[in-house]
Amino acid sequence: MLQKLENLRAKFDPLGIDACLITGAISHRYFTGFDNPDATLLVCQERAYAIEDFRYEEIAQTTLHGIYNVIS
Repeated sequence: MLQKLENLRAKFDPLGIDACLITGAISHRYFTGFDNPDATLLVCQERAYAIEDFRYEEIAQTTLHGIYNVIS
């Protein structure tokens, strides 16, 4: 999971962007490893945020701890 974020962040400078907003269930699963069709990820150069539906808060906190800052 961490390697996928690092690969994404490596593209920021060449594209001239500071962050990437990731939406959609398939993309969420790719970057987090679990399904949440109502979630959004915000990946910045130094931090990443998982904006999760409250129903997924527990699994998000457990699965993403230390990689994403979880917001529900």
